[in-house]
Amino acid sequence: MKIQQLILEALNLPTNAITYHVSQELAAFYPKKALLEGSDSAFDVERYAQANLCTIKYDTSIYNQIISGWDGMENKIYNSTENASFEVTWEEHKLDILLISFQEGYCKTRYHWILAESKDIAEKFFAAVCEWNSEIRSEILVFEEGYWSKNEELFESIQNATFDNLILPSTLKQ
Repeated sequence: MKIQQLILEALNLPTNAITYHVSQELAAFYPKKALLEGSDSAFDVERYAQANLCTIKYDTSIYNQIISGWDGMENKIYNSTENASFEVTWEEHKLDILLISFQEGYCKTRYHWILAESKDIAEKFFAAVCEWNSEIRSEILVFEEGYWSKNEELFESIQNATFDNLILPSTLKQ
């Protein structure tokens, strides 16, 4: 329950105070754990878990805010974590992750805190997730709504392009 209260307290603070407040409280709650924090967009632990490179177990004692959006290209709903606490199992290590999202000007900031047995484990996990997410695999980078994201569908449609379906017929060239 203390994590849920921490999230509520933090989101009621001025933007400049949120991350410092949460960091200070986590350090006090878990004095024997190493704390690594940041807002690097390459740290997409959920995508890393979808590739079966780690497992995620959400903390069911609190409300984890998962928002839904619409993918018009695929005509399907997608989910993303907004504010949540979960345990990650990675290479036989257990790490606790806290994600909090907040508005900063015109952009939304997604900030993460990683709690691990040691700084070395936290840094290696962080690096593994960021490195894996930074690699381009049959995708194209698309800049949309202020952020870069990978788009597999666009990559596939470009792979299927030929001069016959790429160049407009003369009747349409005007």
